[in-house]
Amino acid sequence: MPGYPKACVDRKRTWICVINVVGGYDCLIRHEPLYEPLRNQNATTDARGLLRLDHPLRGTHLTPPLAWQRRYPHIDGFIHPWTRAGKLRPGLTFDQAGGARHYRGTCWRGTEITFDKSALRCYSDVQFDPCFPPTADWNRRGAVVACGDAGLTSFGRFVITKHA
Repeated sequence: MPGYPKACVDRKRTWICVINVVGGYDCLIRHEPLYEPLRNQNATTDARGLLRLDHPLRGTHLTPPLAWQRRYPHIDGFIHPWTRAGKLRPGLTFDQAGGARHYRGTCWRGTEITFDKSALRCYSDVQFDPCFPPTADWNRRGAVVACGDAGLTSFGRFVITKHA
């Protein structure tokens, strides 16, 4: 797949994605496709990895960027929550009502949800994917990483208690 040398498009399988409440796509992790073959190919990816339709559907057009897409840097629909200084960006928050704020454990570089090279996968008694570290010095006890869903401006707070 252009731009992603370690990824490919498998035309024999499909994945289910749903649009969440803020317009981000939530999809199954990459190793859990359905086994329905693709039919009626109508697109290719260009050198940058952007999907181009061979025959656009009549009456369709590009939609304008969503508010969070204009305001925050993002890759594959996931907002980068940290500034270069390692501070949470203005307007972003950690969950206040449960969620990942109670979780502690280990994180590893890499993810099955996004091609974002900065993303992590974190484990306690459950898995969080993707999570984002505030700085390059993230793999240490007490470091806090932000775990979230596509387009959401509220993140789960995950504290690293063990080195990977």
